[in-house]
Amino acid sequence: MNNTTLIAGFIVAAVVLFAPFVCAQLLNKRLQKQHPEFKSYFWGYYTACALFVFQPFIVAGQLHNADVSMLRFWVIFSFLITLPFSVMTILRLKAGFIALSIITLNPIIWIINGFYIKNRWDEF
Repeated sequence: MNNTTLIAGFIVAAVVLFAPFVCAQLLNKRLQKQHPEFKSYFWGYYTACALFVFQPFIVAGQLHNADVSMLRFWVIFSFLITLPFSVMTILRLKAGFIALSIITLNPIIWIINGFYIKNRWDEF
């Protein structure tokens, strides 16, 4: 592997890792500007943006031994499943945030999001 490929890989990784963070920051600033009485919703925005960005990598990691057509199918399927719930979460809908939390299949995220949504239940 040459240096150009390595540098390009680091740039892509940095963009992929920081894109959800930047997106969540911008959305949260807009929310705070429009509704200063609301609590920060950074984690909700970050969850929605990050899952949408990271889902193909998660699927690819799970299916690394699958053939290309099966991998392509599952990546597209995961986008189709997460996209509506990510949009619903960005729109601050309870059902979207709950469904997106469940889709992660991660009990730690379930616990974190359980406390998070409990503190913001009335704002949705």
